[in-house]
Amino acid sequence: MNNQQQISVGQLVAILLTSRLAVAMTFAPTVHQLSHGTDFLLSILLQALLLALLLLPTWWFARRSEGISTLDYAVAVMGKGGGAVAVFYGLACLYIQAADLIRFSRFAASTLSPGMSREMLCIVLMVTAGIAAFYGIQAIARSAAIIAVFVVATILLAALALLPRMELINFPPLLYDGGSPVLAGALEELPRSMELAVLGLLIPYVKGSLIKGSLWWIGIFTAVALVIQATVVGVLGDFGAMELFPYYTVLTTVQVSVIQRLDIVATAIWVGALFLKMAFFGMLFTDCFQRVTGQKWRMLIAATGAVITLAAGLLLGDAAPLQAEQRIIWYASAVLLGVCAVGIPAALALWDLWRHKTMRQKLGPAEGETT
Repeated sequence: MNNQQQISVGQLVAILLTSRLAVAMTFAPTVHQLSHGTDFLLSILLQALLLALLLLPTWWFARRSEGISTLDYAVAVMGKGGGAVAVFYGLACLYIQAADLIRFSRFAASTLSPGMSREMLCIVLMVTAGIAAFYGIQAIARSAAIIAVFVVATILLAALALLPRMELINFPPLLYDGGSPVLAGALEELPRSMELAVLGLLIPYVKGSLIKGSLWWIGIFTAVALVIQATVVGVLGDFGAMELFPYYTVLTTVQVSVIQRLDIVATAIWVGALFLKMAFFGMLFTDCFQRVTGQKWRMLIAATGAVITLAAGLLLGDAAPLQAEQRIIWYASAVLLGVCAVGIPAALALWDLWRHKTMRQKLGPAEGETT
């Protein structure tokens, strides 16, 4: 891979942060409703620790592979088995796009103006994201740096504007019901950080330490997520659990100087973040499948992925009740996160360890060693 295809650690952080905030800005209350608002602040901190622990398999593999991605390594040493890994990674990227478009479709149908066509919004989103994916990771990274600044600035501006409306009575004591709700809240949020699933694919794209960049991403995202949650709790209190999209509800109450409707600005910026996430995972989806089919089928692969994602978003967006939809997505995401972030990097690192050990045994003791 040449240097023109690489990005800096800071650009990696921008991509991962923008992608994750595309989910966080429209988060819904947890499925099981076990942790109240204040405890969920602790859940966010615990989630950060769990995310850092889930980085360990990728860190181990990256140390052993010396700049080779999990997919490159699998294709090089596993033959047809490497092709199966490529297909699995590609399907995982396709699933992540579909899950986010399903969420966006429901959000558009339930909160945006009735005059807006959610079908047209989804089509425009997928077409533009598909085109952006062909410009490569550097173009995506430069766009992410701009969008990330706008997203974070909007979240901080909303928090400052709503500070006079926040009430201490809305913050109940920490750990009032013990530690189990905190753990449940952290586990509920963990599978929404699907960026971890593809970090192994990004190893050769990053100039510098992928793991350090990922830790920066976790730290910055955790801080921003705490601001979002504190804003929701401070303004809505227990009523936040009754709202479909509580943070969006909070934004509808903000008036900042000449900006009378900050929710409109925030929605536009969030759509930009979602556009970038779709382009990013669309690029990875195409790269994975072209390992199997070849470069000449790249355009067809990208178009097929976009059509499948669009069909899923439009057909499945209202196919099931919200709680059932969230439960299905949570279980599917948890499985994929475990396989892609833990299983594949750990298995390939163990394979590499076994190969080197076997090679040393075949070569015998090095010169100068005693037996």
